[in-house]
Amino acid sequence: MFAADTISRIAGVFLPNPRIFQISKEPAGNINGTYRIHTADGTYMLQEISRTVFGKNMKGLEHNYRQFLKVYDQYGPEQVGFAVPRWLPDKEGRLIHRDEEQKHWRIYRYLPGKPLSELAVSGKTELFANAVAAMHFLLSHITGDVAEVIGHYHDIRRYAEAFFSVGAAGGRDAECEESIATGLPFILDHCVFEKNAVIHGDTKIGNVLYDENTGRLSFIDLDTFCYSSRLIDIGDGVRSIAYRRGDEGRDGGGCFDQALCRDFLKAYVSSLLCRLDQAEASRLSDAVMRIPFELGLRYYTDYLTGNRYFPTSDPRRNLVRAKEQFRLYREIRRCCGLAEDCAFGVSQAFVF
Repeated sequence: MFAADTISRIAGVFLPNPRIFQISKEPAGNINGTYRIHTADGTYMLQEISRTVFGKNMKGLEHNYRQFLKVYDQYGPEQVGFAVPRWLPDKEGRLIHRDEEQKHWRIYRYLPGKPLSELAVSGKTELFANAVAAMHFLLSHITGDVAEVIGHYHDIRRYAEAFFSVGAAGGRDAECEESIATGLPFILDHCVFEKNAVIHGDTKIGNVLYDENTGRLSFIDLDTFCYSSRLIDIGDGVRSIAYRRGDEGRDGGGCFDQALCRDFLKAYVSSLLCRLDQAEASRLSDAVMRIPFELGLRYYTDYLTGNRYFPTSDPRRNLVRAKEQFRLYREIRRCCGLAEDCAFGVSQAFVF
């Protein structure tokens, strides 16, 4: 349970003398704790930012947000097709506040809508793909440096090293071990991409809200900007929208929807704001295979080391997640074939 007086006190750092009517804890995400605060002048979202993930570079997190917002404001929500949170400054003008317990907080006005992950997405695939393309368009116009807020983010070789550095302790899972032994060589040979762009870094549909009243989207997570390959974001977008999840509590299940994958890729490469070149477009099947394996490796390593990065009340939850992602990787690979085989007929949709 959270302490309402603590949340009220933190909110007062950003909102002078707020008349708070209600505070509710939002469903837990993978990283940050979030509280919805109803006040006399509107509803706000207050987040405690994970010290485990971002604690060493809160300044970089704020820097990247300011860099992005400069570009976003040049174009606006109507042109790019989505809204973003507007972090409010504390009394000293800082967008991220550190309290006396060394916890870090931010606040922004509530954005209406439900996460796409909670809705039927089949009719919203093109909308989501266009938003990812627009995000890449905006990020390509950032002129300053982008801070590395998560060390070696999306560095598959580092994730592999972290896994192999874990001792042979108890809790090893034979299915995950076999998935890594058979899949990692393929991933390292075929699915390592050139770092040539600023990317969002976490383009899953759970980070995008859809307002059914207006039909508009909002990107609500702007914490993971990094210098990498746009293929990473594309692969993550496909993974999140085309995987029909089963019962996680029973070691996964679910299936990969090839039609939704095809629709997302066609919409992305056909977008007027698409930033891919021909060389990148030829590797879309690599991108689709890469992210589930990478996530499986990260979840499994985190499970073996005590669930420190992806906190969970169930000590086996990250093991279940890992198995689910490895199974998704194997299914996608069966669909895609070899990396040089651009599957699903997507190549016909490339527009340059």
